[in-house]
Amino acid sequence: MSPLAIFFLFLINSSLAANTNINNVQNYGAKSDGKTDSSKAFLSAWAAACASNTPATINVPIGKYLIHNATSMDKHARARLLLYTLMGLS
Repeated sequence: MSPLAIFFLFLINSSLAANTNINNVQNYGAKSDGKTDSSKAFLSAWAAACASNTPATINVPIGKYLIHNATSMDKHARARLLLYTLMGLS
């Protein structure tokens, strides 16, 4: 990849990061223990991201999450860009 292409990718990535509303599911009460139902936390992070007028990210840190009932993810996103960030496997 040429240095110019790398530079433009860096600029695009920096621009998106600067204007992104990050919604970490753990900030909404999700537990990464694999035992606690984190459905409400995931739904709350989804609702916050959808309500954003700027690009939004739903961040899911490393861990095991129990999602028992998350069937209400039917909101339409206002954000022009909605990203999911999965941090890895545990």
